[in-house]
Amino acid sequence: MNSTITICASDWYLVDGDIITMMVNGQIISQNEEMTGTKKCWNFSGLIKGKNWIGITCISPGSTTAASPRIEINDDMSNQVFDI
Repeated sequence: MNSTITICASDWYLVDGDIITMMVNGQIISQNEEMTGTKKCWNFSGLIKGKNWIGITCISPGSTTAASPRIEINDDMSNQVFDI
């Protein structure tokens, strides 16, 4: 098992000032990050064997009614993309 992942985030719908905080297993990896059309990436090492979790908190939805982050998770074996 690879204990390191790369998580990238961008605004997939409308770049309008969405701000998010991202956590892995309760540890903040990015706080109050404004989403743009360009991916911002962070490496996280410290996954544990078994279940791990990623949390995304919307700090501000920007000028629309909902934040729209695209989250990409890469563990060197696969790349998963989630439009939230």
